[in-house]
Amino acid sequence: MNIPHWLADIFAAIMLATAAYCVGRLVFARLRGRHVDHDTDLVHVLMGVGMAGMLVSDLNPLDGTVWKAVFAVTTLWFAGRVALGRHGDDRARLALRHHVPHLVLSGAMLYMYLAPSGARAGSASGGGMGDAMGGSASMVVHYPILALVLALFLCGYAVIVIDRTPLVAASGGTPDARGTAPAAPLGACCAVAGAGDTEALPSASGAGQDGGRGQGRGQNPVRSLLAPRAANCCDIAMSVTMAFMLITLLQ
Repeated sequence: MNIPHWLADIFAAIMLATAAYCVGRLVFARLRGRHVDHDTDLVHVLMGVGMAGMLVSDLNPLDGTVWKAVFAVTTLWFAGRVALGRHGDDRARLALRHHVPHLVLSGAMLYMYLAPSGARAGSASGGGMGDAMGGSASMVVHYPILALVLALFLCGYAVIVIDRTPLVAASGGTPDARGTAPAAPLGACCAVAGAGDTEALPSASGAGQDGGRGQGRGQNPVRSLLAPRAANCCDIAMSVTMAFMLITLLQ
């Protein structure tokens, strides 16, 4: 299906901005000695660049075959994280709500490269979603029901993340502190951590690293960059964009 160029450009710009933000998270977390989910941010970088290349072919830096291998690896990685979490301790099982959606995101990326076939000969993208977005007349999409199921899952996941993101601000402490204010319930902290960043998990004493004493105001830009709710925005952007692209496959 052909989509308006301006719409593809907007989504591609959002994905590149998301990828750049995640690079910044990794760099500043390293410099400041803060904990972030490195595997999640790295996969977000790859997904952002990959989806931008699908939407606007001139932005694609890699051949489709390379992308297939990349997302096959990320899918296996998160599948392993999920398998380990199912047989781990309580903390590992709580993290499942974070790893399962990223397993689906990685699997959806792989699907978008594998499902379309009959691409134009000599396509630089190596087939896949890039040719489907370009409206190849000979394009056939395999397992379209799977695309619909994935799109519905991702839309639902985006809604859930949007719904629970304000819990970070409601905790009364700094959004990116390793702990929250003592009044914040454990369930709320775990829900936030499941959506974005393990920094939101409370410490053993139940107090934040900074004591949760009104640090939420006037925080510096680096602290905001590493905040879990900022990471949640990446999940939302990725999920909505990927759902849009999957639905486009069905047209």
